[in-house]
Amino acid sequence: MATQQSSSISEMALVPKNRLFWILVGIGVLFVIGGVILSEGVLAGMFGVWGVSLVVGTILGYGVLQWWSSGSN
Repeated sequence: MATQQSSSISEMALVPKNRLFWILVGIGVLFVIGGVILSEGVLAGMFGVWGVSLVVGTILGYGVLQWWSSGSN
């Protein structure tokens, strides 16, 4: 029973290994940092909202994908 449980945990990785996931999170973080450091006013807010939206959307998308693929097994 313990081996079966450990194999199911290893299938569902908590830290994604997908390169696209990390690229999107990195771009979102760069947008936020760029908004804080490089711009002022409305443009800074736009970059911040875009960056946070990209990071949150990527993480939620990954979570939904994991939930969807675990339900099909």
